[in-house]
Amino acid sequence: MIYCVRNNRGYTLIEVLACMGIITAGLVTILIIRNNNIQQTDANACLNKAVEYASGKIEYLVIEYQQNGEFSQTSGWFDEDRQYGWRAENREITVAETLEMMELNFTIIYPAPVGKSEFTVTRVVETPNVR
Repeated sequence: MIYCVRNNRGYTLIEVLACMGIITAGLVTILIIRNNNIQQTDANACLNKAVEYASGKIEYLVIEYQQNGEFSQTSGWFDEDRQYGWRAENREITVAETLEMMELNFTIIYPAPVGKSEFTVTRVVETPNVR
């Protein structure tokens, strides 16, 4: 008859340490991914706010340019904290002898996770006949 001898002494110290190392590595990875996700969410929230500010200002400036032939302001801030700002520039484009267009460049400045960032929106409009 063959008897099986079983060792019921539990896990060795090496097995426990290896298991703890694997669990720790997994938890650290999850925390890093979570932290990156939070930072990306904050950056996207700032960008969305900048786009929201910009859309209204760009339409206002385009209408103002079409009515007056110039901007009353070429730069400014959207908020009191001076975190969200804008800059407007224009240049003439001659398409044909009878048609002149104006390229309007709007640069929007917004806070980023590190410093400030910006993006530029370009609109091409017909040159107004201001009299």
